[in-house]
Amino acid sequence: MRLVLCAVAFLAIILPAPTIAGSGASLPDPNYLDPVPTQNGPVNRQSTVKTPRSVQTVNPAVRNLVIIAAGQSNIVNIAPSLYTPTNPSALDNMNVYDGAIYAAVDPLIGTSDQLSPSAGHPILRLADNLVTANLFDRVIIQPIGIGGTLIADWQTGFASNRIRAALNRLKARGIVAGTNVTIIIIWGQGESDALAGVSQAAYTAGLTAVIADSRAAGFTGTWFVAKQTWQNGVASTAIQNGQLAVINHGAGIWEGPNADALVGNACPGSSACRVADNIHWTDIGSAAYASAWQTALHAFGAPF
Repeated sequence: MRLVLCAVAFLAIILPAPTIAGSGASLPDPNYLDPVPTQNGPVNRQSTVKTPRSVQTVNPAVRNLVIIAAGQSNIVNIAPSLYTPTNPSALDNMNVYDGAIYAAVDPLIGTSDQLSPSAGHPILRLADNLVTANLFDRVIIQPIGIGGTLIADWQTGFASNRIRAALNRLKARGIVAGTNVTIIIIWGQGESDALAGVSQAAYTAGLTAVIADSRAAGFTGTWFVAKQTWQNGVASTAIQNGQLAVINHGAGIWEGPNADALVGNACPGSSACRVADNIHWTDIGSAAYASAWQTALHAFGAPF
């Protein structure tokens, strides 16, 4: 009897506490996210200052989109200014660290903050654009990107559990793809590999493994991979080709935007796309990046 009681007590400690589906209660962090190295952070986990949504699942009677946004600094909280969406009631932010859904307000939670603790996330702009275009009634963003990451970090390193964690959070809320529920993964990463001189073959192998791991975790939706390598004033042909090599429409892997084209004064109004470091977005660059993502999704077809 003593052994049984000890076993029960042990399980009570290690298993996540139950939650009522649809409630505002959050799931505890099950510690399956490895700590982020200090040089890649800090990570925004400040859910205590966010507003939990009263409904913590999806309503299949309306058009829902879930965006898992993975990659490095240009797809995290990076824009110099916070963005105020025009459709705030339709935009949500799922926090990968506690599994709860909050009103989507910059800076988004679950991802790193680069350059500023009060930075804007370009994918909040994308989500807002998609609702404004009357393509979806609700968009849930689950941002999991970490600045400065290499493809190796996502393949076998500290970030290798983040996509699985994101998928598990959705499952825990009963959020699965189906009628009026679309789930996608968008990938914006490659600048660090360009700087490190990673080969085309190594990058392709790494990203192929990351995608395969998501499939093994049960993700059957579409991946969208950006052409994103700009570093120190140049784009990397090797990493671009490594990104293009994974594209396979039959396998559900599509082209994202050409982020490397958003350089210099190529943004709307002949404005600068990048801040002084010539890597990260200005506010106008962040908006242009969001628009480029919208164009890439539209090329896929319905429901975009």
